[in-house]
Amino acid sequence: MRLPAALTSLFLGCASTTALPSLEAEDAGAADARSEARDASMSDAGARDLSEDLSGSDDPIGEFCVPQVVPDPNGFAPGGLFLETGSPACGGGVCIVYNDYPEAMSLDPRDTREACEARGDAECDGLPDQALLDAVLYCTCRCGGPVEDPSRYCACPEAFSCVANVVGGSDPDLAGDYCIRIVPELGIP
Repeated sequence: MRLPAALTSLFLGCASTTALPSLEAEDAGAADARSEARDASMSDAGARDLSEDLSGSDDPIGEFCVPQVVPDPNGFAPGGLFLETGSPACGGGVCIVYNDYPEAMSLDPRDTREACEARGDAECDGLPDQALLDAVLYCTCRCGGPVEDPSRYCACPEAFSCVANVVGGSDPDLAGDYCIRIVPELGIP
């Protein structure tokens, strides 16, 4: 499967698409507290080139990822979907934020409940915990689409479902079905 060489971000269902600086541009102290999981996921997957074929067994599908751009100052809007292609955290593949489920909340992967509590802040209740971020931010792949060429698509691994028409439109490199993590406690999918 050929992916665009450049980093591409696609916002679907988000009220705002104001780009924020990448996570690397954050205050060094704040970034350190929030980047351990992201760095761990990138260490194994960061150098992998997925532009040839996403159907191999060593793909990072399901690995935690954090997009380089957060679309809104409050994070990812509830009811929205965000795709980043060419994601370094996914070895050049696709990082998805699937924030489209009942009782979704704004998600800002730069701050978790655990990091807030570690800082000693008093107001941490409205922040997502790392388990929630792990459930809805992950590397994915297209499992179907407008082009009748099975070599362009992947097979979804266990605990994932191939959800039809996640991305609409006619762009043959983006449009189609994607592997979405099944999370029954969140109602996904």
